[in-house]
Formats: sequence, structure tokens, C-alpha cells
Amino acid sequence: MLTSRRLDKTVSLNRPNNLLGPLDYIFLVFAFILARIIMTKMVIINLPLETQYPYLFNQFWKGDDFIKFAEKLKKIFNLKVFWQNSRPEMLNKFGISNLSITWNYLPKNIDLMINTDNLKKNFARSYSTRKELEKISHEFGKQIKIIFPSNNIGRHLAI
Repeated sequence: MLTSRRLDKTVSLNRPNNLLGPLDYIFLVFAFILARIIMTKMVIINLPLETQYPYLFNQFWKGDDFIKFAEKLKKIFNLKVFWQNSRPEMLNKFGISNLSITWNYLPKNIDLMINTDNLKKNFARSYSTRKELEKISHEFGKQIKIIFPSNNIGRHLAI
């Protein structure tokens, strides 16, 4: 689903709860075209499940190819692209819950947006969420460009 937030000057590509397919590439191109039409400055895309959970799907290359394609479009359209961690309930379709993202498989040359609400759903307590956020920030600090605190735990975080 493509959404545009005119006030934020962003276009978000929220992919369905599926593994990557040809339609995702079409939606990705449309997201960049929409961003240029409404003169936005950035596109936010959920990281592919294949990239976040490589051991689960054994199709890491699909996610990697999708990210590389988007990064090429970023240069062509002269836009900023931020990759957001996905909601863990996206895995429910596959009968899996409470699985943490394998962060060390993410490409080192992409800009990240960490959604703390999506992060929180992997953990029962906000203390664990904060520890995970600290760990991610330490390892990927230069790549993290946006931390989006949710209403649920934002008051517990010192960002």
C-alpha cells in the first residue's frame, strides 16, 4: 500500500505480509514516481522479511536485490530512502511469533528508520525494548537516521 503524508513530505511503501514478488518492484517504482509528483523529499520502505529473517526464509538474496534496486532508484530520483524495521506480526502468516530481527545481515550502506513500536512487539517489557534499541544504536548508529518513538513506550526512552 502506498501512502503519502504531505505534511511530513514522505511517501511510505507498506508492503503486504508476503515475501517479495514482482509486484513489490512495481509498487516500489510507483512510490518513487509518487514522491516526485507530490514533491516529497523521502520514501520510507519496510525492510524485506527475507533480509530481516534470513535464517527463516533462506532467500536473503531476494531481499538484498530489492534493497539494491531501491537504492538505485534513490539515486535516479534524487530522494532520501529510509528502511524501517517491520512489525513482527507480519510473521504470523507463517505461524511464527516473537522472533527478533537478525540485524547483522542488513546492508551497511542503507539509512535506517527504527520504529520502536515495531521493536517493542518483539519484547514483553519496555526494559527489553530499551536494551535492544541501545544494542542496535551501538552497532548501527551511523546508519540510523530516524528513531520513531511510539506512544506506547516513548515515555520510557531517552532518545
